[in-house]
Amino acid sequence: MTSSLLTLLLTASPTVAVLTSHGSTGELRFQPLDAKELVAPAASFQHAEGSPLLGTLLPGTRAVIATAVMADRGDVSFASALFRLDEKQVRMLATQVVYGSRPLINSEGRVFVSRGAPGETTPAGRVDELTVDEVNPSTGKLRTVYAARGFLLFLAGNLGRELLIYELTPNSARLLAVHADTLGVRELLAQLPATPRDFFVDVKGGRVFFTHAADGEWRVAELTLRTREWKDVASSQDLALLPAVRADGTLTFNDGPHERFGKQGYERLVGNDLALHEVPGDFPTLYVRGTGARLPISELRIDVAGVLP
Repeated sequence: MTSSLLTLLLTASPTVAVLTSHGSTGELRFQPLDAKELVAPAASFQHAEGSPLLGTLLPGTRAVIATAVMADRGDVSFASALFRLDEKQVRMLATQVVYGSRPLINSEGRVFVSRGAPGETTPAGRVDELTVDEVNPSTGKLRTVYAARGFLLFLAGNLGRELLIYELTPNSARLLAVHADTLGVRELLAQLPATPRDFFVDVKGGRVFFTHAADGEWRVAELTLRTREWKDVASSQDLALLPAVRADGTLTFNDGPHERFGKQGYERLVGNDLALHEVPGDFPTLYVRGTGARLPISELRIDVAGVLP
């Protein structure tokens, strides 16, 4: 019996925690990779029409922490809310969340999110009151980890208990490492190149990749955390480079749109064998790399929150 159970576990297909949305309805689904049909939602809730729905699986659980825009008009800079979704309930944990931001959850299950409030208008633009807060995923209790006055605090990733934060203010564009417990701050890059985006942290390799603009093209930069030195490792005329690191440590990125499933689009790596084929102005397709097998999800906005064993 034990041998049979072990065989079953080893051959069982993984399940993907997928956030889908259409109109003003957001849904959490636990979709087995080998399922032929789209499974029913485990949870659903209402948000602003057309809101991005971005989430992260809470380690060791069947719960997802997600953000969605709740106000459908006016300034939506901080009109998003943070939710916990599971098979029992949908619970709002926090408000005033930065538009289009994804919650960061470390391996210990600690949840961090960017929040803020509109500030004063200056010749350089509106300077907002910004924070990175730790949120208790059970109670919603907030604890501020870092605060600044500026344009953006973006959670680029983490290294253990250090949070990597891209800070954009009227005076600088820096990459910081902030310890979640001691609140100590290390400056990794005192000045980032122009328009940094699409950060990817390679924890095992001690590297951070990001995209930036230079000399009329887009480039992928590699920052070595040990030396705090960076260099460009790829370039393209296309914005959607979307750098990521495969399980074997090699860098992957888009060198332009490619046709897949009959549509021109870009590959966004969301797991070792999972990717989204993103088509501008259309719905993405979730598929298994190598085999090309598609999950039965279409005509829906999709975000992959994580993979269950």
